[in-house]
This record gives sequence, structure tokens and C-alpha cells, in this order.
Amino acid sequence: HDQKSSVEQDASISDDNVVLKKEEDINTTDNKRNEKEPSQRASPKKLESEPLRLKLFDVNKDPEMFKPLFNKPSESLAKLYKDRDDALLLREKAAAIHEECRLRFEESKNAYDKANGAYNQHKDLIVSITEKCRNAELEEPCRWNEMYRRMENYYKEHGSVSNIHIRDIDRSMYTWNSTQRAQYRDGIIQRRAPHRVEALRKLGFIFQQKQQQWLECYELQVQWKKRIRSL
Repeated sequence: HDQKSSVEQDASISDDNVVLKKEEDINTTDNKRNEKEPSQRASPKKLESEPLRLKLFDVNKDPEMFKPLFNKPSESLAKLYKDRDDALLLREKAAAIHEECRLRFEESKNAYDKANGAYNQHKDLIVSITEKCRNAELEEPCRWNEMYRRMENYYKEHGSVSNIHIRDIDRSMYTWNSTQRAQYRDGIIQRRAPHRVEALRKLGFIFQQKQQQWLECYELQVQWKKRIRSL
């Protein structure tokens, strides 16, 4: 009987040891699980701050090639990390605006070059057509062109119109010459008909009265010297 009781007691102790061991194993497993969970489940603040900093960090976009050394920095260093990340974010926004402006500038420049080319092309065309218009105006039948033709004939006959005297031409032609000088003095003919000024200058026409008087006096002096020598 005593031997049987001893065997039963030993069996009970063995069962208790098995239960205790199972409980220890369960506790050990729970402890390991609890140790892993905090590392896997970070606090909400860390999920908001740390991943954001790591997400913004990009060595290729960082001009200083800076990479934080501490995953759990002090409060002051964490603030510097955040300030730097904010600066990088602002830099990226500025880069996006810069790129948009560059594209707009390229479009505007292309449009400007196209418009500038068209402007220069039409400007040259206007100059060419204007020249043709002025040449055609010199051929139109009118009093001015009629008097100019008489001046051309005088030029062909005498070789110059710079020293025309009233005794050499009729009064209407002399009056017309005086009118051209007066309009030139007042700036009228230059503004309204610069091609007429150019046409008269080709014949040697003198617009300034003082210059005309000097040429007339010079011509008289030359003729007087010729007479003296001939005597």
C-alpha cells in the first residue's frame, strides 16, 4: 500500500512538473511575442514623424548628400532633421514651379521667335512695297511731277540745277523752285514726300537758300575772272 501511494505521489509530482513546464513554455512564448510586437507596432507619433522624414529623404535629390545617422535622435537633433526635411520639401516644390515656368518660357520664346520672324518678314515687305509706291508716285501725272520733268530737262541740257537763275528759266519754274526750298525749310516736304527730296538731290538741287546764294556769287566770280583774262 505504501509503495502504491509512493508511486501515485511520484506520478502526481511528474504531472505537476509537466503542467508547470507547459505554463513556462506558454509564458516564454507570450514574452517573446510581446517583445516582438512593440518593435513591429510603433507608437502613432513615430509613424507620423520618422517615416515621413525617411520618405522625404532622397540622396539623388539632396544637394548635400546628407543621410541622418540616428534613428532615435535627441529632441533638438530631431527638430533639425525635421527642419531639413521641410527645406527639402520646399525645394522640391520650388523645383516643380521652376520647371513649369521653364516650359512656359520655352513656349513663349518659341512663340516670340515665330512672331519676330514674321514681323521682320513683313517689315522688309513693307519697305519694298513702299519704295515701289514712291517710285510710282513720281510717275503719276500731277503738277509737281510736271515741274520735275522740266527740271530734269534743264539738268540734261546744262548739267546742273544748282545755280538756276530767273533769267534762264520762266517765272513759274523759278517760283516752283522757291516753293520747294520753303517747304524744305519748314520740314513739310521731308515728312510728306522724302522721295521727292531724294529725286531733287539727284539733280543737284540746292534746298538751302544761303548755299544757293553762295553758289550764285561763286559762279559770277568765275565768269568775271574769265572776262578779265580774255581782255
